[in-house]
Amino acid sequence: MITKQIIKRFVVISFMFCMPILAETTVDEVIAKHIAAKGGIENWQKIRTMKLSGGFTGFSIPKTFTQIKSRPNRMYMDHHVGEKRVVLAYDGETAWWENEWYDHAKAAIMSPVDAFVAVQDSHFATPFFSYKEDGHEVEFLGEGDIDGEQGLVLKLKRKTGEEETWYLNKTTDLEFARQSPGSDFGSPLPQKTFFDDFRLIEGVQIP
Repeated sequence: MITKQIIKRFVVISFMFCMPILAETTVDEVIAKHIAAKGGIENWQKIRTMKLSGGFTGFSIPKTFTQIKSRPNRMYMDHHVGEKRVVLAYDGETAWWENEWYDHAKAAIMSPVDAFVAVQDSHFATPFFSYKEDGHEVEFLGEGDIDGEQGLVLKLKRKTGEEETWYLNKTTDLEFARQSPGSDFGSPLPQKTFFDDFRLIEGVQIP
């Protein structure tokens, strides 16, 4: 005869054997799989300059954009927000822009809030490729949900103190979402960024 006590013991033992592997997964293991999925460090290091172009929609008005990145962590972007042109750049230390919304006749230094938004997108792939060398901290939070989609969650704390939450696809190990500090005309505003439509170009995955 099977008693309730035996059933309880069986359930506990079964649970112990079926505990998620994620509980034993380290942050370095998650990042290693992510880097491999993106194409690997060697393929990314071969790229010294990268130019992206496409469509940018601001205030429901679609316009084209051009973004150029070069090592180390330099970035230039020319786009429109609505009908007004915004040109911004980062040289690895200082972020500046010509922004018609601010009536800047000449290039002006960006505010710290606006500058962070530019700086966080100056990396070639994702900040996890060199987070230790850059002085950032990363914590693996297990699985999490963003807008109804489950993923592996990495919490990034930059050396300057800002925190971001990244979500990786559980199957592909590629990034699909990010929550991070943003800006709205100089005022802090949390933002969500979503990554999709990955293309394999020169051996690396680019969303």
